Amino acid sequence: MQTFVNNPQLGTPFPDKIDKIVKKVVIHTLSDVILGDFHCRPRLRLIDDLISGDPYIAITNATVYDKSGKARFKTKFLSVNRDHIVLIIPWEDLETKPDDQQFAS
Repeated sequence: MQTFVNNPQLGTPFPDKIDKIVKKVVIHTLSDVILGDFHCRPRLRLIDDLISGDPYIAITNATVYDKSGKARFKTKFLSVNRDHIVLIIPWEDLETKPDDQQFAS
């Protein structure tokens, strides 16, 4: 059961916790490929979370690769501007997974 906290400034109840599910995704930008965890609301499509709200999306446990597949860096948190996303693919939907060596290190 979800509890709600009153926000005196806004005068309306807000949940103290917003339920999210984690989806491993591959994100392509013009210059990079990002492999990480996207936190989205249950019962919504990935696109629904992308087109609503903040212009940035949070990605956790991210590794950023250049277009040749070389890892540039890893981070626990990355904020990605939605306008820079060329495509985003849930890992589970990939029929052909990239070579594990490409996404190693």
